[in-house]
Amino acid sequence: MAKMLSDSGRFSRFLNIQLAFSAASIFFIISTALLLSEVFSGPLRYYLSIFGVAWLVYLPKVACLIFFVISLFYKRFDRTMWVMFFFIPASAVIAVLNNASTINIVASLFFFSPFFFALAASKYINDDRWKYSVLFILLFALCAAGLILDAIIEFPWKGYIYALDKLEITANKQWTQFGVDRLAGFSRNSASLGIMLGVFSLFLYQPKRIVINFGIFVFSLVLIIFTTYKSAIPAYIVAVAMLYSHRMLVKKAGFILVSIGIFLPLLSVIYEFSYIQGYTQSYFNSFHDRLANTWPSYLSQVDNAWTLFFGFGFGAVGTSTIYFPVPGIATSVADNTALYLFGMFGLFGLWLYAKQAVLINTLIRSGLLSNKKPISVMFFLITISLMTDITESVVALYFLGLIVSVGRDNGKETYLIHDLNSKL
Repeated sequence: MAKMLSDSGRFSRFLNIQLAFSAASIFFIISTALLLSEVFSGPLRYYLSIFGVAWLVYLPKVACLIFFVISLFYKRFDRTMWVMFFFIPASAVIAVLNNASTINIVASLFFFSPFFFALAASKYINDDRWKYSVLFILLFALCAAGLILDAIIEFPWKGYIYALDKLEITANKQWTQFGVDRLAGFSRNSASLGIMLGVFSLFLYQPKRIVINFGIFVFSLVLIIFTTYKSAIPAYIVAVAMLYSHRMLVKKAGFILVSIGIFLPLLSVIYEFSYIQGYTQSYFNSFHDRLANTWPSYLSQVDNAWTLFFGFGFGAVGTSTIYFPVPGIATSVADNTALYLFGMFGLFGLWLYAKQAVLINTLIRSGLLSNKKPISVMFFLITISLMTDITESVVALYFLGLIVSVGRDNGKETYLIHDLNSKL
């Protein structure tokens, strides 16, 4: 009897190891497919649409949703995460009350799938840490190559637009800034490429390799500048600075940046900026445009206590409203992530945005200070979020979910993540 119980225990442990191994492998495969599909979004959409199978580009996001749903039965989420999970269906009901359709809600869930998928990361990513190191280096190299080639040759997918089930989809956005072409490389647009270059390059930095790190910084910053994505330039400088900053400075900087993100849109209402100033031809022209036009127009739609507290609802904000317009509201673009979350969830959205400062403190306490790559990525995303809806970026959502997962699991699993980052 004792022998049978012993054999049963060994089999159970073997089965758990096999399941964990399989899940880790599947997580890596989906992560690779998701990130590669974003890096090569332009050519993928171009050639798949030509062959009449444009829908294939969405398979990685579908896989993300399936993996996340399955992980709900195996991963232990904390109270904050479960509150968010239960709040989303309630918010979807509010969206319906604001004239959003079911397709808006499904589309938003689809767009947020990289974030939900990455929330299950810390349980699996540790098994193949060297693979992720190679993956991030490869992705950075591919982004850099795409940018350089885009500056030299004319890609066939540049400015390409195709139809998918009566919807007009942009495979690659072609536009200029002060007469200069906004290079997107293999991706869909320059903003997406700028985010990818910034995030992937941060994992190339090595502890105590000052000369090598300086070379990485200069090379990466030059690439980001050539994308003409202005928000990424100061964001990258801040992110790299955090790699070499004391813990108290990191904590204060996190609090200050998050506070700025929340109060910037309010500034546009408190002080009435000139409409003409929003179109001045300067480096800060887009910032002026947000202050004078975008943010006041967005906030003017919050005209009752119900919307103030609960927002327009999950599905009534963001890209889903571009493809499937919601009557009576114009909330497709906020150009500020705090404002975006406020529009979607009301005051709860601002609370979620403010939790980023708490997350930075959690990462510091969990022993990641000696290797601050997750923290630097966090600062990069927060700084960009001041002028951008990072909730519309696949790579930003993926890494944000990854970091949230690491921060929430700062107990027995966090030291493994710390070991992972020491290898990257």
